[in-house]
Amino acid sequence: GGKLSELQTLSKLKGLRIEGLQHVEVQEAKEVKLGMKNNINELFLSWEGRHPTGDDLLENEKMVLEALQPHANLSSLEILRYDAKEFPPWVREMTGYGGSPFSNLVRL
Repeated sequence: GGKLSELQTLSKLKGLRIEGLQHVEVQEAKEVKLGMKNNINELFLSWEGRHPTGDDLLENEKMVLEALQPHANLSSLEILRYDAKEFPPWVREMTGYGGSPFSNLVRL
């Protein structure tokens, strides 16, 4: 597998599957600039393998997910094995709390 930062220059992606997020640092996730990749329709994000147990590791999961916020026209989002205690604000907005800017989302 490659590094997450390799996605930074790819702008024409239609779908994206990112696995092994437990190995990703927050800064690397920010550099992807997923919110600027407006062609992505389907997004799959997965934390695999050993699950974090410490509060610091769980907070890192939340911060990585926050950094991977997609654009608002996403039609499908899957998040697998995310163990943090809460979702970042953009995920909560998608689920309908406080109105959803993700009006095209048909699958969550």
